[in-house]
Parts: sequence; structure tokens; C-alpha cells
Amino acid sequence: MSRQNPPPEPDDLILGRYSLGRRAGRGGMAEVFEARDLRTGRRVAVKMLLPWVSSDLEVRRMFRDEMAILHEIRHPNVTRALDAGEHQGQLALVMEWLDGPVLHHLIQDTAARGVAVPPLVWLWMACELLSALDAVHGHAPRGAPAGLVHRDVTPENLMLHGAARLVLTDFGVAWMRERLARTQTGVIKGKRGYLTPEQVLGLGVSARTDLFQAGLTLWELATGEPLAAAESEAAERDLLLDWRTPPLREFRPDLALHQQWLERMLEARPENRFPSARDALKILPVPDAIQRIEIRRWLLDQDLLMDARRPRRITRAG
Repeated sequence: MSRQNPPPEPDDLILGRYSLGRRAGRGGMAEVFEARDLRTGRRVAVKMLLPWVSSDLEVRRMFRDEMAILHEIRHPNVTRALDAGEHQGQLALVMEWLDGPVLHHLIQDTAARGVAVPPLVWLWMACELLSALDAVHGHAPRGAPAGLVHRDVTPENLMLHGAARLVLTDFGVAWMRERLARTQTGVIKGKRGYLTPEQVLGLGVSARTDLFQAGLTLWELATGEPLAAAESEAAERDLLLDWRTPPLREFRPDLALHQQWLERMLEARPENRFPSARDALKILPVPDAIQRIEIRRWLLDQDLLMDARRPRRITRAG
């Protein structure tokens, strides 16, 4: 039997310069550590792909190619990839540390308290999200279009940083999930509740797939409820094959002005959606500096309320 390397633990040194701290999270494909860059003293996040993911040769190739592209993107709404490599057979990605809540948690918390996200905050987040997608879709390294599609634009992959910017994270996770699902079952799968009609039909993905998922995310932000959730995979497939976007004004009359815009984001046929994130962004009024102060104040208030509701950690001795 071959000897397996021990899993990464706090205090391990990754890629010769990043000292791991606490484990900040773990999913089905990767775990994330808070870490310290020993050369700069800066706090960073280190994502380690789990061994069973890292061992797939196609995943390894795609990881390196896509991370090389992502490393070149410098945009405030896109998580910064600082370094990438391998540690004891596991692929590692070093990213900027984001100190704000995940958007999914903000949506859950405000919904639980019966608080609606104000229209101005919703508009600001829509602009931030589309700015991120514009940067990703339009990136052209060495003069050639990158063709980078996120594939997983969901509230769980968006984070607030300092109540000042919304940041798109977790690049590459979706195509790794698709690659491994294809290997195991012969069927490409996406994230339940955020699939698109073209994915269900097996037509592949494009930048407009990201726009549809962004529309689902913005609907959830507005209403507190996911729009495409269903009780089963079969029910979700049926829902998407006969897709109809309900009128936003029936759920949020104060966002009725943006109903037609959101309906175009959520068109069933990709060719009927906006041609690009930039085209969708051009239609939205961008909040000005005074309005952004109001937005930041509201977000900071929500962060304090969320922090007060989190259970306190109890440390036992012995």
C-alpha cells in the first residue's frame, strides 16, 4: 500500500512562505485556511484541494491554466489570486483574505429578521456583481480572449469586504465539480437551485450562463428566497425546461423599476439575455459617492447584527 501524506494542519508551511493558521472552512472539494505570508506579513487565504480532487490529471491541468489567467486579473470585485502550487500532492491556491460575510449568510440573516434589502443596496450589489463578471469575461491575456466563465455565480461565492465591495470568489470549483461528475456518472451536474436551462439541456455554458445565475442571485437578494429551488432534480429540470420568471413587482414593489431588466437577465434562451455583463451594467444607474456612504452604513449595521447573533465559542480547559 502507498503511504498517504498527512493532511495540512495549522502551523504547516505551504509553498515555502505561507504559514497556516486556523481552518476557516471545508467543503466537499477543498478546505480553506487563514494563513500568514511570511515574506510580507500579510494575512491571506489558502485553499487546499482535497487529495481525491487533486489526483485527477485533467483537474490538475485545468487548475493550472485557469489560475494562470485569474492571476492576471486585477479588479476590486474579483478575488485576487496571489500564488498557486502544490503541497504534498495537494493543489493549493493562495488568495487575498476577505473579512466580510458571505452574501448567502447576509440573505439568510436579513430574511430571518424580516428585513428587506433596500433598493439602493440591491442596485449597488447588482452593479458590483456585473462589474466582476465584466472583468472576468472580458479579460484578454496576451491579446487573446480568455473565454473564462465562472459557472457558479451564487450567493455562496460572493463575499462582502469591509462593507465597501462585493467580491466574486471560488473560480474553478464549478468546472472541477463538472469534470468529476462527468467522470463518475457520464452526466455533467451543476449546483442545485442555480442551474440554467442550457445546462439542463446539455448545451454547454457561456458568459450568458453566468448572467442567468447572477439574475437568480439578485432575485434571492431581493426576496430572501431562491427562485429556481425545487424538491427534486426531476422537478428542477421540469421547472427550467418550462422557465418563466415571475413578476418581481409582486414580491418587491419598490424594485418594480428593475423588473424588466431582471427578466432579461433570466431569459430562458441565452441569446435573449444581455449580450454581455457590460451591456447589462450600462442600463443600471450606478450609485454616487453620497449614496455609497448610505449603503456602507446599512451594511455595517447588518454586519454588527449578524455578529451579535452568532453563537459565542466556548473554550474548555482539559
